Amino acid sequence: MKKYMLIAILVLLPLWSMAQDKLPVPSAPQSWVNDYAGIFSQDEAVRLDQKLSMFEQANSTQIFIVSIDENGGYPADMLAPLIGEEWGVGQQGQDNGIVMLFDMQDRQMFIATGYGNEEFVTDLEAGLIVRNELTPAFKQGEYYAGVDAATSVIISLLDGEYTPEEYRKQSSSGGGASIGGIIFMIIIISMLFGGRRRSSGMGRSNLPLWL
Repeated sequence: MKKYMLIAILVLLPLWSMAQDKLPVPSAPQSWVNDYAGIFSQDEAVRLDQKLSMFEQANSTQIFIVSIDENGGYPADMLAPLIGEEWGVGQQGQDNGIVMLFDMQDRQMFIATGYGNEEFVTDLEAGLIVRNELTPAFKQGEYYAGVDAATSVIISLLDGEYTPEEYRKQSSSGGGASIGGIIFMIIIISMLFGGRRRSSGMGRSNLPLWL
């Protein structure tokens, strides 16, 4: 028993130590769009900011976009929920916040979804949004186009313009990776990271940005 306890401590200690460090982002957001990596023009950032501000007023759900060019050693799947917790993303008692993190250092993205939104944007939908909206645009360096399309899909899902099932069906008819493959990847990711949920209520939906 002592042997297993020691192994557990050795595995968890780096994660605990990292959580004690200062996050590689300010302690509070500057706006809905927090473009620390400079992937948007000023006009693009303003348009996205207005879009997300109007959605929050209409729906109460808060969507924050964060781009970074230095991650401080944090993996994206850990950093996005930590940012959500640090910033208090989502309405109190509703956990209806979403953090879209773009890590330009490790070329990965992560969509952390609050428990209050998981009915509408599940891990599967987040993975499909990465595959369909974000990945092709980011491969071409069209960061604004990809994020604008991705936020439009998220807003449509949250507003009930179409159901998650309808979006999956639409996505499956568009070619590319199979739905089964996406499901398999999400199952593996959930097995690896599912036990590390934090009190922020932010879920986990992650795929490498440029597969």
